[in-house]
Amino acid sequence: MKYKRTIIWTSILAAGCAAVFLPKSEHCRKSSPNGAQVAIAYSRAIWSILPLFPGGGSDQPGWIRIETLKGVKIAEYSVEMLSHIQDLRWDGETACLPQNESE
Repeated sequence: MKYKRTIIWTSILAAGCAAVFLPKSEHCRKSSPNGAQVAIAYSRAIWSILPLFPGGGSDQPGWIRIETLKGVKIAEYSVEMLSHIQDLRWDGETACLPQNESE
């Protein structure tokens, strides 16, 4: 019995550590009007396994990365909610978020 509990707790601990150190996971993409760039919303993998209210998946904190179709990074913004990807303003070769325009 003690052996089974040890295995269970070790598995839970390993899964928790793995979730914390996993790389960013992609949430969604949004293409620029000219199709030359793409905005990708990322979050930590741990947020995908934590319980949220229905429809609250885009309320996760994370990053919005602007890159070319070849994967070259143009800009990256830290956001409180991934739904801010809908607020992007495209400006030629890049995009900006209203709350980050001063950066």
